[in-house]
Amino acid sequence: MAITQTQSNGVDRIQAANGSYLDDAATPADAAIEVGFTPRYVKVENQTDRILFEWYEGMTNDHCIKTAAAGTRTAETSGGISIDSDGRGFSFPVIQNKQYRFRAES
Repeated sequence: MAITQTQSNGVDRIQAANGSYLDDAATPADAAIEVGFTPRYVKVENQTDRILFEWYEGMTNDHCIKTAAAGTRTAETSGGISIDSDGRGFSFPVIQNKQYRFRAES
């Protein structure tokens, strides 16, 4: 039996960003949010449909944990949250006329 573990210790000061996003375009593009730091945790909630998406440091880009309104949790392997290549923000797919709230933490 093998145990694999990774850990990254907290920083002296946690950076956080909160916000909201709504796109009423007929074919909205992915939301690109610049927070000015490399997120270690990102939470995006589609408040209209009550769906929560979470990305944790170490997860692959475009992946996330999705919690549906009924409480069902699934691992999404496409259409999830991605950390920008420059490490200063993140992006997530949006659906027209849905209200999103997000939180990113370092």
